[in-house]
This record gives sequence, structure tokens and C-alpha cells, in this order.
Amino acid sequence: MGTRGYIVYKCHNRYCCKFNQWDSYPDGLGVELLAQIPTDPAECQKWRREKRSFCVRMFTLHDTGKTEELEEWEVRKDIGELYSIWYEWVYEIDLDAHVFKVNFGLMYRLSNMPPKDIFLRCISHDFYGYPGPAQDTPPQYLPNPEPGFPPYPFPDDQLDAFARLHNEAGPSALHDLISRPQSMTHRETTCARVLSLFIGQILLEPSWNSFLALQSWYAGTDDMPIQDKWFLYAFSRIATCPLYYHPTAWEKKYVCDGIAFETTSKVPPGDYWWLRKHICVRPVSSHLHQDKHFQGSLGGLANEIMSANDVPNIVYGVAFSLSHIVIIRVDRSNGGTFKYTKTMQFLPSRYPTTPLTEGMSALIRIGDLRGQDDVDFFHRNMPSAMCGPLRYDDSDDDDDDVPKVKPVEVVERANVKIMPIDILMRIADYIDQPRTLNAFAVSSTAPMTAALRWLKFPQVEVPHLRIRDKLYLHSIQHGPMLIHACSFLEPDEPEPEHRSQLYILHKQRSEQWHLWSGRYRTMVRGKEVVFRTITPEPLTSLSLPFTLHPWKSQYVEE
Repeated sequence: MGTRGYIVYKCHNRYCCKFNQWDSYPDGLGVELLAQIPTDPAECQKWRREKRSFCVRMFTLHDTGKTEELEEWEVRKDIGELYSIWYEWVYEIDLDAHVFKVNFGLMYRLSNMPPKDIFLRCISHDFYGYPGPAQDTPPQYLPNPEPGFPPYPFPDDQLDAFARLHNEAGPSALHDLISRPQSMTHRETTCARVLSLFIGQILLEPSWNSFLALQSWYAGTDDMPIQDKWFLYAFSRIATCPLYYHPTAWEKKYVCDGIAFETTSKVPPGDYWWLRKHICVRPVSSHLHQDKHFQGSLGGLANEIMSANDVPNIVYGVAFSLSHIVIIRVDRSNGGTFKYTKTMQFLPSRYPTTPLTEGMSALIRIGDLRGQDDVDFFHRNMPSAMCGPLRYDDSDDDDDDVPKVKPVEVVERANVKIMPIDILMRIADYIDQPRTLNAFAVSSTAPMTAALRWLKFPQVEVPHLRIRDKLYLHSIQHGPMLIHACSFLEPDEPEPEHRSQLYILHKQRSEQWHLWSGRYRTMVRGKEVVFRTITPEPLTSLSLPFTLHPWKSQYVEE
């Protein structure tokens, strides 16, 4: 059979690739590669060294222009072009992370490859449509970090701080830690669903999905790729700060093609991110389940919070990896003693039953807590966002419906006459356009105080676009009738004649669209409407369903 495929070796973030014309399906080329990987640990380590030496030799030939000596092999900086219907099976042996991938999906550990029958049976797809181990894969063959993978070596003072300051009663429930009811408020629920849908659509991207699956293989933040740090920063900013004015996670100005990752929004330097005066985030690697890593992460947070100036007596610390999250409550007035939660899952598993995890909800609840700097914080940050719409696309077209507000104009309006706060709150309740509400809020301290309860809802601008005779809105509005509900959206495109790997991917996704699709009923210009996140486009020819924009929402009248 003429089943085309590729053999790929990844070494030092570069790729040695070889095209295979025939029998590239798992029972053919896949089993052939499986037989080459030794099962004995010592022999496997020797085999990996030999393959790395081979790759280095290929890189040298390529870099010195001796391409004729490469013979059937080619050297690539990235392998994104191989994700195509022209190559039905791509087998990647990652010598950097010591894993075996099938069609870009993390499948097995090189140090513990399964026997042939399990190898073939367990090559499957996850709920996001990407190749991955089947749900019933024996645990010993799952591509988890190797048992001896070293955790980050924490300084003794951080471990000592945990021993001295932590609550010996053990983990506290989150609602007890933050002194709130156990059930989430309407605003918390809305923000949590927005975050979960945003993350769900991120997990649809092939490159993102691939390196997010590998992030737990890094020992500490010093070894962590910039992609992971950027996502940690973006997710924590979305959850703990109002969504309207923070553009980091909404700018589509990055490249993620296998090795390159550039963004105009830089990750702050240092080991701690003070997002608010009462919220400090520590990015960590994914070993919070290990005692020393857990204790060192929390002890370091407590030390950082106690050494800070001009912060309140109660400060919340967040030990945050892409896999897990732990929240602590530090009482500075009591010598820095702290309570902490259990380790909670943050990113969904590959086979989630719901798009929302316990860790996402926890981070949202921390971000919704009232801070002593709320009014000042909004005043300082909102004007810069009002200089232009926050769009999650590549369009530079101006929108005539979006008023342009410059920071200097906001400052000139700062001395408006103050009305009673209850009147200002009533006015804020009836402003349904984000820019109008924000212009009203930044006019003075009292209007900002009156508008805060609405500004803490997701506020993304509303430019109007005509795409393929459909009206799209890039926004989730706020209003007195803001209601959120997740919905299951069925695909309606016909089955194509050619059942390519891309079509199989699409069919896998169609059964789980509730993980990244949602509906929002609200009031816009005095009229009740529904916003709905756009679902993947039908797959035709070489088109890929990977140009999804999390907040490009379809306007639907009901």
C-alpha cells in the first residue's frame, strides 16, 4: 500500500527527517521502529546516545552545505509542514524529552516502550482530537515523567519556612481559606467558564497541545521553556485581573511552529509575579505532588510575601504550574503563618468530562477577591487599554463603531462633579457597552467604585466584522441579564469521501465540542441576544481547523 509517512528524530530542538513511501501505518512502519528501540534500560540509553550522535552528524553536514551526503535524510527547524493529509503517519522519536510521538501526539516513553499488541491497540486520540494513548492504556506505559526525574533543588531557607509557618492542621478547603461561601458567585462562575473555554480552544492548537503535554518533564523554572512561562503568566493574568484591559492573552502576535515562540507581551523577570498587592504568583514546575517541591514552593512564597513592602496584612500566594496549583493565605500580622489548600489540577486531562477544573475555579476565586488597591489598580491600567480594541485576530482594520479614547482625554475628565454613589451605581447598571462603561469609570474615583462590580466581569471589546456573510462579534457583553451556560454544539457538515487523518481528528472533536464551545445570553443595545463561540470549520482539502480565535463569537438572534 502507498501509505506515506515520515520518520523523525528530534535532537537539540532540531529535526532529522526521512520520508517513507510505503506501509507507514502503525502495523507497518510503526512496528518496525518499535523493534529498533531496546527494552533493556542500559541498551536503550546506549541506543539514544547513538541516535543523538547520528543527528549531530546530519546537522553538521547540513550546516556545512554537504547536503548531498545526507542521502535520504533532511534537516528541518520545525516539522509543522508534515501535519498534512499527504503524510498519514509521522513517527517522532524525541531524544530531548525521551518520548515517542505518533502524528505529533505524545504516546510512550522511550525507556518503557510497550509490547507490540499494546503498542498497536493503544494508539488512539484524546478528547481534543489529537493522537494520544487510549484511555485504557496500562499505567506503566503512559508517557509520564520518568520515576527518577529530579525535582528542583530548593534552598534550605524555603524548606525551613514551610516547617515553621505552615498550618499543622493540614490543607484547608478553598472557601474556608478565602472566607467565602462554598458555592461560587454568579460573577465567579462566569469568569471561570470564560477561562475554561479559552483554555479549551488553546488545547485545540496542535503545537500548543504538543508542548503542553510535555511541560511536566522539566525539573524547574530555570529549565522551563518560554512557552510554558508565557502561558503561566497569561492564565494567571486572565484569572486574577480584569479581562478587558489586559491584552497579553488576547494578542495573536506569536509564532509557535515547533521551536519558535515569540510574543510582544514579555513575561516578567524573576521568580515571583506580583499581579496585585494581595496576590503573588510563583511559577513552578510540575512536581507539586512531591513533598519537597510542595514545601519549598510554599515556603518560598511565604518568604517573598513577608519581605514585600506596601502590601496588606493578608496576602494570597499561588504556587502555579500548568498541571497543578496550590493557594496559600499568609497572615503578615502574625509572623507570616499561612494556611494552604491541597494540590489541585489546573489544566484538564486529555480525557476530561468537563472543561472546568478545580484549579481553574480556585484561581478565578482568588482573582475575584476584593483588594485594597482595586480602584487605583483599575484607574492605572484601563486607560492604556482604551487606546485601541483588544482583538484576537491579525486584522489591522479600524472599526468605525469603536470610539478611540486616548489616556490624556481620560485625565482631562478626571475632575467631573461627583453624584451620590447610589445614583452612579444605577447608571453603571444600564451601561451595556464596555468602552462606555470604562470611560464612565475612569472619569473619577466615585464612578470607578460604582462600576467595579461590572468591570470584574469579562470585558472584551465589540468590533463588528462581516465574514462569509455572517456577523461576528469579538465580545462577551455585560448587562443586568448576564447569564452563562455551556452548550453542546453538533457539527452539521457532511462526511467527506476521503477519510483523512484530519477528518478523523474532526470527528473525534465533534463528540466533545462542549469542552471549548459556549453560549452567553445577555443584553446588547437594549435587545436580548445570544453569543456563541465559533466551532471548527469543515475540513476540506488541505485546510486545517487550527485558526480558531477564542473570542471570535457568532451573533445569534433568538
